[in-house]
Amino acid sequence: MIRGSARYSKYFTFIQPFIKSRFIRTYTPVVLTLWIIIIFILFALKPTLETIFVLQKKQSDAGQILKNLDQKIADLNLAKQNYDNLGESIKSKIQQTIPDSVTVRTIAASLEDAARTNDASISALQFQSFILEPKRDNSLENLAEIEFTFNIEGAYPNLLSTLRQLKSTNRLINISSVSFHSTEGESRNLVMSISGKAYFVK
Repeated sequence: MIRGSARYSKYFTFIQPFIKSRFIRTYTPVVLTLWIIIIFILFALKPTLETIFVLQKKQSDAGQILKNLDQKIADLNLAKQNYDNLGESIKSKIQQTIPDSVTVRTIAASLEDAARTNDASISALQFQSFILEPKRDNSLENLAEIEFTFNIEGAYPNLLSTLRQLKSTNRLINISSVSFHSTEGESRNLVMSISGKAYFVK
């Protein structure tokens, strides 16, 4: 016990001059106060710093979006320039493929012509209802579609020829599904039911 007390007494004797030092006694409270102030400032500034980082991130994202929009505008301008440089015959074919107005009559004419050319009789032609909105000046043009169902009857080779002709017609037509079923009676003809879409610019 005496040895322990002597050891602590030795340490105390070594530290005591520092504790009693005028420099330590004068500046230790100041240093501790400064540390406490710094800690409180950091806690107070933390929400502000987080807000600044979030705003910088949003600004960076907005800059990237603006850059992408500028690139899209440049691409559209280049596409328009390329279109303007096309010949009139090519522009006319594009107009026939995807017209800028709803022309159900021309779609029906293309379907009926393909059937008659290949000796197939038309049993049904139906267009799905769609909403037609008037065009507005300076409005962006969008690609719209008209869905249809086309049933024709005939010999199997004639039906296949009709289908091939529809795929190569001037009017852009997308065939969604094709089905066959036999007719009633002694006739060996088949009925081909075609579901598809035609497109126009609105």
